[in-house]
Amino acid sequence: TGPNRISLGQPNASLTVEGPAIYSPKGDLIAIVRHNGQGFAIIDEREQIFYQNDRQLCAELSFSPLGTYLCVYYRIPKEDQSPNLLFLDVYARKMIFQLRIKEQRLPAVQWSDNEQYFIVMRETNNIELYCLPLALQQIEKQQAENLEKEKEKESESKEIQQIEIPTPRFYQKIFLDHLTSFSIATKMNQTLTDKSILSPIPPVATFQTPNKDKPARFAIYSFTQPSPLLLQQQQQQDKPNSMTQPSCVFTKTFFRANSAELQWSPQGRSCICIVRTDNDQSNQSYYGESFLYFYDSKTSESVELDIKSPIHSAAFNMTSGFNASGVKGQTKGGKQQGSFGGELVVLHGPMPAFVSIFSQRGQIICQIARSSLNYISFAPSGRYFILGAFGNVGTGEMNVYDMNGVYQSRETGGDNIQPTLLGKCTNQWGAHITWSRGSEYFASAVLTPRLRVDNMFVIFRRKDASQICSFGGDCLFDIQFQPELETSSEIVKSNDKDQISIGQIAPDYKLIQSQTNSLQQTSSSSSQSITSSSSKQDQPTVKESAPKAYRLPGVSSSFAERMRQQMNSEIPTPQPKQGSSSSNASGGT
Repeated sequence: TGPNRISLGQPNASLTVEGPAIYSPKGDLIAIVRHNGQGFAIIDEREQIFYQNDRQLCAELSFSPLGTYLCVYYRIPKEDQSPNLLFLDVYARKMIFQLRIKEQRLPAVQWSDNEQYFIVMRETNNIELYCLPLALQQIEKQQAENLEKEKEKESESKEIQQIEIPTPRFYQKIFLDHLTSFSIATKMNQTLTDKSILSPIPPVATFQTPNKDKPARFAIYSFTQPSPLLLQQQQQQDKPNSMTQPSCVFTKTFFRANSAELQWSPQGRSCICIVRTDNDQSNQSYYGESFLYFYDSKTSESVELDIKSPIHSAAFNMTSGFNASGVKGQTKGGKQQGSFGGELVVLHGPMPAFVSIFSQRGQIICQIARSSLNYISFAPSGRYFILGAFGNVGTGEMNVYDMNGVYQSRETGGDNIQPTLLGKCTNQWGAHITWSRGSEYFASAVLTPRLRVDNMFVIFRRKDASQICSFGGDCLFDIQFQPELETSSEIVKSNDKDQISIGQIAPDYKLIQSQTNSLQQTSSSSSQSITSSSSKQDQPTVKESAPKAYRLPGVSSSFAERMRQQMNSEIPTPQPKQGSSSSNASGGT
């Protein structure tokens, strides 16, 4: 994310902000930072202020995975020892607790998927893990005690002074010298059906840079499962009990390393550490050296992958549980069918780069033909991915692939295990890709400050990589599709209700929104719908509709009209099938 300036029309005023702007995971709220960090605000779908806070020096906002909490980080001077990380209960509209962190590391907080745990680096070389249910219990007890004290002091007056926001105690702690990177495992399939029961704590990966004669260190830590006895001991002590200290289950050391990127696969089955150096001792590259280390949680050992240096990009498919038809979420006998998903795609070796696909256990699945690509982006559904040529490669080429062919070949034991190339497209100088929630569309953008001229974005269809529309602006910082709640257990079958918001700085407009609606049976509507179906019976039918442009208050009507005309002119009108009635041709199934 980058600084945005967005003007949201209000009944009596216009709110202009400059700073990070993010959607909530549910897509019903937008959190924005005011101009020059002068507080923050949360805007609802009606463009009304849902919550606002005027504390100065606000620097970053981030939602928890379920959107229950908003973490607010303030970049305050070092001499100011007041808490600079606040946690807001979004729908209760109140601050629940606060922390003081010395390390200006963004994002400041990493959550477990069910929001029961989060980790934060409050001090140098210290990772603290908090158990949120336990922290809330401590806070309720502390607030009750403070309230009783205030009532005693103000017994003669009905007014009660505002209670200070509490600071909870951490649950477990990791101390490591020269700690620079850490990551908590996600996509653990943990739910909060019973909030009184604590789920297992996800493992945490760490990386330490080398120092003098000590090598760099990549390690995995596991934590003791919370129990009523340990929680009772925790409440009675001012610091964690020795029984709850984490244990190191894996360690890999090496000397050549200046920085590292840590990535977990779904359910914490494996973790990769991409290590980079500032200099190349072999003098073969100006960009230094890079290596990839693979950790398998089943064996708690490192797996040697058949890859070559340098590592241009690597990414896990963060969705698992696909069957051979590429469909996720089907169950049989209470268990989810399908063992595919979670694949690791690596771009490696000298240009043109090798493209290798590995399983979550580090086993090679297939290789794609070598090409000059250095960027990987998986769709939210996990079935599709894009290989792009950005940055120093600089062609802007994007290749869209479907993993369904890989799943079918692995199920039947076929030899031709290759992802299907759906199409190719290009956005010259583009360096940013974002997907719609339904994985039916993706957008490529040229953003500032990386490039301060010719800022623009293009929206493409995923099924054939065809261009839908493109828009330009004076200064484009970020684009985001609006998230939506899942309407189906099968992600690839979900209705595509995607909305994209673009924060721009321009003379006559501030916010643009393009919205995609699900198919409707209409005979008089001027908008057209596109329905595509697969020839195979086991393939799900995918429904698409072209994005429409909507103007918010404060947006120039002339610009909105030009945008609408451009989109309508570039979207082909679907032709009805032969023998179909007029009602079916207008949107009937």
